[in-house]
Amino acid sequence: MPRANLLIADDVGLGKTIEAGLVVQELMLRHRARTVVVVCPAGLCVKWQEEMRDRFGLEFRIVNTDAVRQLRRDRGVGTNVFTSFPRLIVSIDWLKDRRAQSLLDEVLSGVDHRRAPRRFDLLIVDEVHSAAPSGRGKYAIDSLRTKAIQRLAPHCEHRLFLSATPHNGYKESFTALLELLDPQRFARGVDPNPEQLARVLVRRLKRDLREALPPNPDGSPRFADRRVEAMPVNYPEDERMAHELLERYAESRRGQHSRGSKRSAADFVTLLLKKRLLSSPAAFANTLAQHRITLDKRESIRAPASDAQMQAAWDRSDDEAGDDETGEVAAEALATAARGQAPLTAEDRDL
Repeated sequence: MPRANLLIADDVGLGKTIEAGLVVQELMLRHRARTVVVVCPAGLCVKWQEEMRDRFGLEFRIVNTDAVRQLRRDRGVGTNVFTSFPRLIVSIDWLKDRRAQSLLDEVLSGVDHRRAPRRFDLLIVDEVHSAAPSGRGKYAIDSLRTKAIQRLAPHCEHRLFLSATPHNGYKESFTALLELLDPQRFARGVDPNPEQLARVLVRRLKRDLREALPPNPDGSPRFADRRVEAMPVNYPEDERMAHELLERYAESRRGQHSRGSKRSAADFVTLLLKKRLLSSPAAFANTLAQHRITLDKRESIRAPASDAQMQAAWDRSDDEAGDDETGEVAAEALATAARGQAPLTAEDRDL
């Protein structure tokens, strides 16, 4: 391919990371790529680094807040982490942060992505479905993750998108993802041409390979049959009580803000608290404490946040598996939601 734009959508466990590594190695051997940026979930950064090192002998460096601090200590405050090494691994949630976007702007500002050579040779986005815009309505709505990839992708010559579940059932979302991959072949909201889609889509399932591959030495098939079974979970009484208290608190706050953006902000806080409660007791306790602090700081005297500000706050807090170890993102989202809200009543505090 003149430009290696591929959506590798093989089934789970079939080696998408290894396939991407083979493409990287081949492009480098042909002198068609030198700089590589891997964007993946935060929990997979070390896995990517180890796989590339152990299987292909390629050194990749992980870019995060600590790496930026260390680089500035070693080379000076003006050093940009995106130009510090030719092969980088970045978490999608760090990339979407405004501080990372500021560093990226330093590198891409004034660069015309329509002219060769582009700033980066190869972009790899793992679990790319997490960056696909939401397509549950008539239009695909871009999240901060989507916008981060939109900003970076045009400045990369080759693109590899990896996901075992690239299509979420919504045409608007899938076509927007294809447009990110190759805007020359695909457009948002337009049904993809099957012939063009076949050029970029690599999709193999375990059931397709079961007959093609030899069995294991003991005679068992290479891949076991997959059976999905529902597992009922009985919640203990204390968890049910915690959820009931949260529901009562949410109803109380909703009753105090019956309309407009204040009602939206109250619902936003309820949804964020429910997410944390279903995540872990520690996450819930931290977020609940932050919520109380923001309301006690009299954020309520400020003008209510607009719908756009609430959407941005939700996008920033959307993934608690990101790089928010300090709870800073959640605190900012709660501070935004607290603007214009009524102070806590005595009943609210008891709940």
